[in-house]
Amino acid sequence: MMKFKIKPILRILVLLVAYGYVGFRIFIGGDVDFDSIFAHEFQLQHYFILTLTIVLALLNWTLEIWKWKIAMATFVPVRFATALQAVLYGAGVGLFTPNRIGDPVGRVAMLPPAQRARGAAMAMVTSMSQQLATIVFGVVGIVLWLYQSMPRMIPFALLVGLTLVSLVLVMAIIFGHQAILRRVARFKPIAKLLKDEPLDVVASGRTLVQIVLLSLGRYVVFSSQLVLMMMLFGFDGDIMMLYLAIFISYLLSSVVPTVAIAEVGVKAGFAVIVVGTVWPNPLAITLASVLLWLVNVAIPALVGVWLPLVYKRD
Repeated sequence: MMKFKIKPILRILVLLVAYGYVGFRIFIGGDVDFDSIFAHEFQLQHYFILTLTIVLALLNWTLEIWKWKIAMATFVPVRFATALQAVLYGAGVGLFTPNRIGDPVGRVAMLPPAQRARGAAMAMVTSMSQQLATIVFGVVGIVLWLYQSMPRMIPFALLVGLTLVSLVLVMAIIFGHQAILRRVARFKPIAKLLKDEPLDVVASGRTLVQIVLLSLGRYVVFSSQLVLMMMLFGFDGDIMMLYLAIFISYLLSSVVPTVAIAEVGVKAGFAVIVVGTVWPNPLAITLASVLLWLVNVAIPALVGVWLPLVYKRD
């Protein structure tokens, strides 16, 4: 019985720690620069930044929809509109589950029963590819951050070696997806969902490369959105160091188990910690993180949860 009680307690604890830390830094930390955020009226450049952020949000979801379309093409061709429905509904289901694990389940639910096992396999592949993009950029961020901070203590060859090792591991996991999926299918909840159908989808090397490249592209897009949001709230420092800090904060936040309501707090908390070393303005960092989460995650997901009421299968 204890194992069922520990998980909710840990999730609540994560939520309290995440929001508590952000609140402490904003309201008690004493290093908040309100003037740089609220003292100036919106200018043309601010409207340009907001517009560009929204355009990038559309690009972000377009890349994800296209990735799902390519993944589905391994066993059944789907229209872009059908892929859009599946991706947004998956986002809606994921919004209410820990670490968005409901996302693949939501996508599979939009498929005919005969295609759900293979759909689940490709949903896991696309999900892994996005997480591995976070790992790759996170490792690159740490490597370059260390080299920028301690160039004489950290040999550049060692940093290049670590980056290459991480890339090789990423590609090994992606191209070894069949072995991973076979093990995943042994878990009782997954087997029950699939009704013991085998996860026997084998994606071609070309398909896997396309999925990985689209995942990397998405990562660049939403990282750039966060940079734009921070510029909107007054950041005018070293853009390269800001990118590296964002890469590291995304990596750290990705390993913390969260539910949707805590996710934005966790991301903002790590951003305040890591980005705060580049730009000590926790209020602005928090506002940028929350606004981006609303644009990129919350609004599309809330739209997606209504799709089963209106969608039609091919």
